[in-house]
Amino acid sequence: MSSGHRNPITFFLIFIVFLLRFRSFSWTQTSHSQCIDLLELKKGFLFSYATTSLPSWLTGTDCCTWEGLTCEEASGLVVFLDLSERNISGKIMPFLFNITSLQRLNIAHNSFDESPLLEIRNLGNLTHLNLSNSGVIDQVPMDISLLRKLVSLDLSWSGWNTESPPLDLRKLIGGLSNLKELYLDGVNVSANGTQWCSVISESVPKLEALSLVGCSLTGPIDSSLSKLRNLSLLRLDDNDLSSEVPEFFEDFYSLNVLTLSNCKLQGFFPKRVFQLKNLKYIDILHNDELSGYLPDFLKDSTLESLIISSTNFSGSLSDSLGNLESLMDLDLSGCHFSGSIPWLFRNLSQLVYVDLSSNNVTGEIPVILGGIWISEILLSNNNLTGSVPESFSQLNHLVTLDLQENFLSGSIPASLFTLPALQELQLSENEFSGQLEEFLNGSSVLQVVDLGNNNLLGEIPKSMFDLLGLQSLVLSSNNFTVTIELDLFRNFRNLKYLDLSSNNLSVSDGTGDASLLFPSLAESPGFASGLLLIRKSMGATSIGPVGVSMSVLAIALMGVCVSALASSDDLTLQPLWASKSFPSEGPSFGGANRLPLRHGRLWQDSMKSSYARKPVISPEAT
Repeated sequence: MSSGHRNPITFFLIFIVFLLRFRSFSWTQTSHSQCIDLLELKKGFLFSYATTSLPSWLTGTDCCTWEGLTCEEASGLVVFLDLSERNISGKIMPFLFNITSLQRLNIAHNSFDESPLLEIRNLGNLTHLNLSNSGVIDQVPMDISLLRKLVSLDLSWSGWNTESPPLDLRKLIGGLSNLKELYLDGVNVSANGTQWCSVISESVPKLEALSLVGCSLTGPIDSSLSKLRNLSLLRLDDNDLSSEVPEFFEDFYSLNVLTLSNCKLQGFFPKRVFQLKNLKYIDILHNDELSGYLPDFLKDSTLESLIISSTNFSGSLSDSLGNLESLMDLDLSGCHFSGSIPWLFRNLSQLVYVDLSSNNVTGEIPVILGGIWISEILLSNNNLTGSVPESFSQLNHLVTLDLQENFLSGSIPASLFTLPALQELQLSENEFSGQLEEFLNGSSVLQVVDLGNNNLLGEIPKSMFDLLGLQSLVLSSNNFTVTIELDLFRNFRNLKYLDLSSNNLSVSDGTGDASLLFPSLAESPGFASGLLLIRKSMGATSIGPVGVSMSVLAIALMGVCVSALASSDDLTLQPLWASKSFPSEGPSFGGANRLPLRHGRLWQDSMKSSYARKPVISPEAT
């Protein structure tokens, strides 16, 4: 071939290289202009913390490397802007709407100034838009209806202008036929069941996630909603539906999440909903007119959270609950369930939270077999018997143990006080007996201990006074008989509530003085307890100044109350137990709102006026 004739393939390759270089130059210019627009956008922002100030957004750098931004690899154009949860305030400048390549925009959970977002229609390539809790709007911008490519829309906001007119739902979503996710929590929709159900099912038939929490919706739930067969998430909490749950909910086979709490639901809940194969989370709490029974659960259930608290559900707690091997949260409290719970810790190794309180649960608390990560066990106000299993000593992640108001007996395991994560121990109003044992390495995070109204006796363990994080200690109505050294209470620098009443205790300050004063307690920052203070062999007992942050005082007096409680203006509750009448110059309880008396007499006509103004509860009333 002659050198004067070029190979056509060579010309073609040269042409392709030229085009690529030209397009690369063109893209660079477009990307550069977007970087400029983003820097102008940033100028309207106000930052609270250095960590959220977008330090990587700098002039002369490639904006595709900036935090919160994602660029399309081929074109170099910005397709995703994520500024969510950065505590940004200030303004959304109109430069944002020049970035027409955006496919995803998320500015949720910030504190921007209100802006009408008039040019949001320019972002016609958006598929995902999240303006939730951003503060940027006080009304839904209707131009969103022009964003025909939207697949996900979140306009949830807890601070909508209550004076704004209700949202025209049809106008907003009527043209968004591709929408698969719609979140409008807190938006005032104010529509009845026929209206909102039909508009949604007709306008967005591909919907997979629907969240309308607190939207001022009313019922009944219309049958048109049954057309949304692809729903995987349905949240209608905090609406006045005042209707039954339709049986067609049993046909939402793709449902993963269903929440209908506080909706004033009525009638019987469709039992087969619990057995939906893909269901992982169900919450129907606070519907006290909603009745129903739990089904027999199969082993292949994927259920992770079962929450039906404060409903009218009843029946026996079936052993099949033990088949829910994926279960992490179980809340059946405040219902009418009965039966025993041997299944509770047997197979539920994923369990983190269990609340069966305020039912008619009987039998013993089952032994824990180990390997469980549970953080809260709430079994109060039932008819449980037996003792606290020693296996509870293995619960290193337990934060709350509430077994009060049962018929539990035996001794209280000392190991409970040493659980490393335990913050609250509620064992009151049971039949525990015997002496509390000393323990080593008490929990440093334990804040609440309530052992009141049991049959405990003997000494209060000195190791109890090493629980330095205690804020509330209740040992009342037991049979403790011991002299407590006053110095022990100096450790309780966070204590706000102390009740040792209805025991047979004495307090010694180590001096033998018949008048037991408490100036040292006033010197303990944050100490806020009323302790008492009796020594049977002494005649009178008096109380000196206590911490100014004291809010609750519960005292058992064997003698006569003769002191003025010098720093008691913050007191809000004073149960005083006395065997004799109060003196004419009684204490001035400036902040007290009621005065219960037990085993004593109050002569109001001899009290100071500030004291006598307080409502009095007679011994008979208490």
